[in-house]
Amino acid sequence: MIRGGSMTHARIPLGGAALLVLCGATGLAEAEVYRCEQHGRIVYTDRSCTGGRIERPDPHPSGRLNPAAQQAQADRIRRWERESAIAEATQRQADRQWLENHAREKRIEDAYQRREIMAGMTTAQIRQLLGTPDRIGKSASAQGREERWHYPDRGDGRRIVRFREGRVIAYDNAGRQQR
Repeated sequence: MIRGGSMTHARIPLGGAALLVLCGATGLAEAEVYRCEQHGRIVYTDRSCTGGRIERPDPHPSGRLNPAAQQAQADRIRRWERESAIAEATQRQADRQWLENHAREKRIEDAYQRREIMAGMTTAQIRQLLGTPDRIGKSASAQGREERWHYPDRGDGRRIVRFREGRVIAYDNAGRQQR
């Protein structure tokens, strides 16, 4: 508008329709984006994938998730982190238990090789070391089923080996109890 020889600027509001026209004219309108694999790398393009590439329309071409999707993604990440932490702790515990068991079995095997009796040995190992017992006493307790194997005095004293659930828990050699 011109008034009295001077120029004044008039503001012309751009409505929603005018804005869409401008966006379309400038190429800012939303378009499909494709996620393709090319030479082992992921490539994003506005054209369909060709050749042996994978074609997947990108659900978020703007690169942003809506708030509900962001919250869902954050929840999935927190759940994954929590489950991962639990799995790692469980694996550490299993590894620790395996190492303890392996070390105990190694000590038992070493004692067996030295022909010594040790807590944790099996009935089969004791039978191989000492032979068949003269007498076997059986009982049950709150801790489980127990057996006492009695061996005769062979010049080194009498022996009594006590088992609970098939493993040595104690033995007595010539009156000296060993655990």
